[in-house]
This record gives sequence, structure tokens and C-alpha cells, in this order.
Amino acid sequence: MSIPPMAVPYSEDSTSSFYAAAHEVYRISKSLTPEQKAIANHWADVGGVGVGVPGPGHLISIVTGVLQSQRAKLGTAAVVYAKTGIANKDAFIIMWRGKFQYNLLRPVTYIQRHVEAGWLPYLVTPPYPEYPSGLAGIYTPVLQVLLREFGDVPVTDNAYAWNGSAPRHYASITAVMEEAAVSRVYGGIHYRFTQEATLALGRQVGNTIADIPLLPK
Repeated sequence: MSIPPMAVPYSEDSTSSFYAAAHEVYRISKSLTPEQKAIANHWADVGGVGVGVPGPGHLISIVTGVLQSQRAKLGTAAVVYAKTGIANKDAFIIMWRGKFQYNLLRPVTYIQRHVEAGWLPYLVTPPYPEYPSGLAGIYTPVLQVLLREFGDVPVTDNAYAWNGSAPRHYASITAVMEEAAVSRVYGGIHYRFTQEATLALGRQVGNTIADIPLLPK
């Protein structure tokens, strides 16, 4: 599966769409609300403020919570867990291939060069290229598998109950996908166009995996 070209061509022109996308990240960072910071921290996992859990562990926690809330039978749970593993592995390969195909610089580099020299994002910038998004690219396929299995059901995310954090409640699986994606814009480590493109790609990957027949008819 190929990565689509960036919707916003790279440019250093201050009147360009790319500059506007970078400036949006910069502008958001200057007035982050407590809720936006909470969202960025929640989805940062190991890379966030304080000690987190690895992304795959966060995903498994969400998957398990949905299986429990939907009272899934053993066969269904086995299939969903298997497809979660497939999605985790395949999506990682697809997304990281794309990262080094496009080799797009992160907001911190662009903003320091063209907007404000001393600017730093809220989250620590990962040491690999920007496009597509790793988090949205890996989380979205798994969540799409869940959506295909159960519909766009409500979700309660208890991944951080172990450290006393309150659970986060979502009206739908789609809302989880969208919040996870925008968390990286709040964190200052992705452009919004990257997150939007990765959501679309992640749903495509998830649909392909959801269609794999793992049980006999």
C-alpha cells in the first residue's frame, strides 16, 4: 500500500499553505488550554510528560475495553485481537516506509527556521521524519477494525487508571481516532494536514485488515 503525496507542497514562502500549516502549530502552542494539554499528554504515552505506557499497550487496553463493553464472545475476541496484531505490524511498516520516502521536516525545525528561532513544542519531537503520522497511522487501523466489527460505538479509555488518571470517555470510535490525531497538533509535533491524510490512510489499512477472513464460514 502506497503513501499518498502530501496535500500541502513544501514551501518556505510566508504566503504559502505550508507556512500557514506550520504557523497554525505555532499559534496553537502559544495558547494551549488545560484540556488540549491533557489530550496531548494522554496520547503521548511513553513520549509524554511523566511515565506512560507503550502505544501498543494503550491500544490493547482500548480494544479490551470495547470487547468487554460489547460482551464479545471468545471467537470474536480472538479474531479482533489477531487483527489488532496484524494492524499494529503492517501499519508500522507502511507508515515508516512513507516517513523516509518523503523525509519531511518536523514543525520544530521549520518554525525555528522561519517563525521563531527559540520555539519548542509542548511534546518532545521524535527523531524521525514527520509524514505520515506514526500515532495516527498505527492507532487508526486498529480502531477501524473495531468500528467494522461493532459499529461506531462509545469508548471508555482506561489505559491510565493505574496511575490514578480519570478515564476518558468518547461518544464513538471515530471520536477516539480524531482526538488521537489532533493530539499531535496540540503537542506541536505534526502539521494538521499530516494528521488528516493519515486518518484517511489508516482507515484504508484498517478496512483491508478487517476484510481478512480468519474464521470459517
